[in-house]
Amino acid sequence: MKHIYFLICLLCTSVFSQTVIQEDMLQPYLHIPILDEVHSESSLKLKKIGYDEIPLHIEFRGTLLEAVAWEDKEGAHILLFSKTGTFAYKAYEDISKTRYTFQDKAALYVYMFTKTKGDDTYKRQWRVYDYAKNYGVDMYVGFIKKATTITDVDQDGTVEVSIPYRLIVRGGIDPGVMKIIVYEGTNKYALRGETAICLTKKKQETQEFGGTFKADKKIQQHKKLFKFLTERWEQHKCEAF
Repeated sequence: MKHIYFLICLLCTSVFSQTVIQEDMLQPYLHIPILDEVHSESSLKLKKIGYDEIPLHIEFRGTLLEAVAWEDKEGAHILLFSKTGTFAYKAYEDISKTRYTFQDKAALYVYMFTKTKGDDTYKRQWRVYDYAKNYGVDMYVGFIKKATTITDVDQDGTVEVSIPYRLIVRGGIDPGVMKIIVYEGTNKYALRGETAICLTKKKQETQEFGGTFKADKKIQQHKKLFKFLTERWEQHKCEAF
């Protein structure tokens, strides 16, 4: 009897220990360098802030990857980058939503919050939300490291936030989805296309195929900004193999 009691206690202790270990692994903030400080506007005095520096009334989804703060003529701004990681979701097979299968999904988010002069709280100006889903193949959803820029290319006093990221679902070597989403104030522009499959030879990347994009017509009217974004696309389109 004592032996059985000992085994039960040992099992309970083991389960409890595993739960504690799993909970200790939870992280509200997983730092990944997303901002390209070199190509961003230096006069804005961009500042990276930690999880504890984000006001409590600001709400967002996912695990925080990076947060950037600055001030300009519009007020104080906080830009947040987050993502979910892979999770299971119900893919319904009929309109009545009675039959479904579980598939994998991953999402990313970008939030812009602004506190105008005279206000006490930050208000959300816009949000970027994108995702990929699949079953049984490799998947990646994420921001390109050190690629997001905060600029004023056309020097009109309104900053542009340019966010390159990738959505990759593949069972072989095929280009993934790549986008550069741009906000100038509340005006949204986009370059949408595919990653380039590149081979690395002697520490140099050689493009094999892919890498094309289509731009919104309205962004093409802003020649300086469009030129800047085209250069950014060329710089970040490669997936090296």
